Amino acid sequence: MEKEFGIVPNQFHKCVLVDALGRAGKLQKAEFYAEKFDNINCWNALLGACRSWKDKPTAQRAMNEIHKFDDKKVSSYILMANIEGFFNNWEAQNNIFHTIKDKNLKKIPGKSWIVIDGLLHVFYAHQKKHPSMKEINDFGKSIQVQMKKEGYQ
Repeated sequence: MEKEFGIVPNQFHKCVLVDALGRAGKLQKAEFYAEKFDNINCWNALLGACRSWKDKPTAQRAMNEIHKFDDKKVSSYILMANIEGFFNNWEAQNNIFHTIKDKNLKKIPGKSWIVIDGLLHVFYAHQKKHPSMKEINDFGKSIQVQMKKEGYQ
């Protein structure tokens, strides 16, 4: 990259490489680069890929590395709990949830936004009291109907 384009790769570029390799299922190569670059964001990218590809051993190694940087990063616990759940390891999953509670970690809720008639509507996951929730839900349902008409399931 540096020789060909004159760009010195920064942390963002490095994490994109780990993420792309992980999404492509090349977890061994992604882990190699995560070790080489050794920053929390690269390890998080690898952990996310491990969830997608159901690779528990690599996920555990990635989580251990993440915790060397920050053992309060709740997203890593959630990802690992999801992996444990996929393998029906309910006790391990429950232990992770207890760790989250014991450390008093809080998950930041997901946020979405939509523009309707030129007005921006922002809402959070599991939010029930948005002033325009009916309109937002109606719009979502209309999209589902249209998608079914187009042949999507």
